[in-house]
Amino acid sequence: DTIRDRVGDQVRVTPVDAAATSSTRGHRAAATVDGVGNSFWQPAQGGQARGQGLTYAFEEPFRLVTLVMIPGAASDQAEFLGRGRPAEMTVTLTTATSEEPIEKTWELADQAGSQTLGVGVDDVLEVELTIDSAYGTDDGQRVAIAEVEFLTRG
Repeated sequence: DTIRDRVGDQVRVTPVDAAATSSTRGHRAAATVDGVGNSFWQPAQGGQARGQGLTYAFEEPFRLVTLVMIPGAASDQAEFLGRGRPAEMTVTLTTATSEEPIEKTWELADQAGSQTLGVGVDDVLEVELTIDSAYGTDDGQRVAIAEVEFLTRG
C-alpha cells in the first residue's frame, strides 16, 4: 500500500462538513476547503491557541494518502508572517473500521507555502486537526490556516 500511495496519482477528496472549535467573524472553518488562497480560518483565541482546531467529515470512507496544508493566512511571505502559524498539530483520524481513533503528530516548518503529511490510512470518515503549538504568536496574534486538502489514490 505504501508503494502504491507514493507512485500513483492522487486526487482531492472534498469534505461534506468543516467545523471549528471556535472562529473569528469572516474566518470560518469552511475557508480552509474553499480552494481560494485569500481566505483562512482563525480561532477566536489569540496566542498559542492550544486545543483549538478543525474537524472535517466525509460522506464515504476513503484511503487518506496525503494531507496538505497551507499554514498561516496565505502562501505570500508577507501575509504568512503577519499572523500566527501552527507549529505542531495532532491529527486524529476516525475510520469506519477501527474502534479507536488513529493519532499522528504533524510538525510544520515555519515557512510559507504548502506542507504535506503522508498518512496512508484506510476507511477515513473524519479528520480532526488540533493545534498543539504555534509560531508568531508572541504578541497575541491569532493562528491562521489558509487551506487544507485531503488526497486519495487516483
